[in-house]
Amino acid sequence: MVRNLHHRKPRSLSGDDSKMNTIRVSPTRHNYWHRLFGNSNPLQIVEKLNSIPSLAKFIFYAVPTKHCLRKRLKFGDGGCRHIEKSQNTWTSMFGSYELDDALSEINQVWLDPEFQIDYFIKQKTRR
Repeated sequence: MVRNLHHRKPRSLSGDDSKMNTIRVSPTRHNYWHRLFGNSNPLQIVEKLNSIPSLAKFIFYAVPTKHCLRKRLKFGDGGCRHIEKSQNTWTSMFGSYELDDALSEINQVWLDPEFQIDYFIKQKTRR
């Protein structure tokens, strides 16, 4: 089976080829990841997650892992210019997953190992 080498922290963001930063993934899922997030940093990934319509009832945020000092990240614009494309790609990649399972995979396979993404559910406001 053919597998692609994925850099959890992209080389373009000073990621290296260490075992902790790389993982072999299916080419299809690797393509979906990069269609959704490109070589984004964790804050940009969170921004994109927060723009996907089917995830609108959640607020996503990134925090450093225990093994990492808090880092300053360049936020950039990184926004989803094509929300429908992002929605379709998210559905293709994670549509059959529960949200907790999708985030577990993101944190364990795809994301810079120095960070984790988590979420909380938006509160409904009373009128």
